[in-house]
Amino acid sequence: MTAIAEKNKQTSSEKFTFKGDLATMQKMYRGRNKPQYIQFNAHQNLLYKRALMGVKYYSKEEIRAMNDRKRSNINRICRKTQSVLNLWKQELCNDLTNKLFMSLFPNSQFVKDLVTKHGNLLEPSYINTLDFGILGIGNRQIAEKLILEGILPKNFFDLEDKGKKLGTFN
Repeated sequence: MTAIAEKNKQTSSEKFTFKGDLATMQKMYRGRNKPQYIQFNAHQNLLYKRALMGVKYYSKEEIRAMNDRKRSNINRICRKTQSVLNLWKQELCNDLTNKLFMSLFPNSQFVKDLVTKHGNLLEPSYINTLDFGILGIGNRQIAEKLILEGILPKNFFDLEDKGKKLGTFN
C-alpha cells in the first residue's frame, strides 16, 4: 500500500465522527424550524389525545365501562386522524425533497420532470414514520390541521376546562 492510500484509509467510525467544535455545530442547527408546543387545558388535552390515541388513552376499566358504540366511534375518529396526519407528513416530506432536488440540481431536466410529474404523489397505504418534531411541527400545528379536517371542533383553542370529570360519556 502506498503512503497516500495509508493516509486516506479510515475506519467507518472515523468517517462519521464530528471532529469540529460543538458550538459551531449547534450554531448550524439554531436556524432550523423549531416545533411550536403549547399547553392545552384538561378538556383540550382529552379531545386532542383521544383523536391521536383512540381508546389507548383510557384505562382498561374505562374501556370496559364504555358501550360498544362509543368505543367504535373513538376508534373511527382515531383512524381518520392517523390517516390525515400520515398524508400530511407525506406532503411535508414531498415538499422538502422537491426543494432539496431543485436546489442541488437546478439545471437538470430530469429533476424538473420528476418534481412536476411525481413530486406531489401521496400514497395512503404508505405509513410515514417520521416524527413531527423532525419536520418542525408542534402540537399547535397538529391541532390546527385537525380543526381544518373537522376532527377537532372549530372552537378548540377557546374551550375551557369546566371542572367536570373528563372522559365520562354522560
